[in-house]
Amino acid sequence: MLVRDPCATCQGAGLARERRRLTVRIPPGVESGMNLRLRGEGDAGPRGAPSGDLYATIRVREHATFTRERENLHVVVPLTFSQAALGDTLDVPLLGGGRETLAIPAGTQAGEVFTIRGRGLPTLGRPARGDLLVHAKVYTPTKLSSEQRKLLEALAELDGTERRKGFFERFRL
Repeated sequence: MLVRDPCATCQGAGLARERRRLTVRIPPGVESGMNLRLRGEGDAGPRGAPSGDLYATIRVREHATFTRERENLHVVVPLTFSQAALGDTLDVPLLGGGRETLAIPAGTQAGEVFTIRGRGLPTLGRPARGDLLVHAKVYTPTKLSSEQRKLLEALAELDGTERRKGFFERFRL
């Protein structure tokens, strides 16, 4: 078929490029790299055929406080030496706002992980939610007041000679 007087926009092809803005509903639980199919939003089909599908690749932005592992979230909470040794209760931040109270038991070690069930991200296509994993990070103070120094020295005296021995000397037989 020969088009004798083609239009300036499509040059007789019957199709013209057009830029449109779409509002897309992103389902909860999607991860970076997933594709979302938008039916009928792709290129127009030839000779009046229906439009194809548009595939949008999802990129989830990193969060300042939480890291993600599938539907589970990880958060690091700072603890002082006294909180770790004696125990405490903390208000742990939740994604989207709010806080959850978490009991830190006495004798908590650095790097210990506590799980708050069902406070992570929604699982894609299911009603279940992931967990919030709380990582304890015990901070050693870099500057001590004179009172703090005296108290720690008194604690070291109560601990015995372990402080004065070299690390490897404790393991000699």
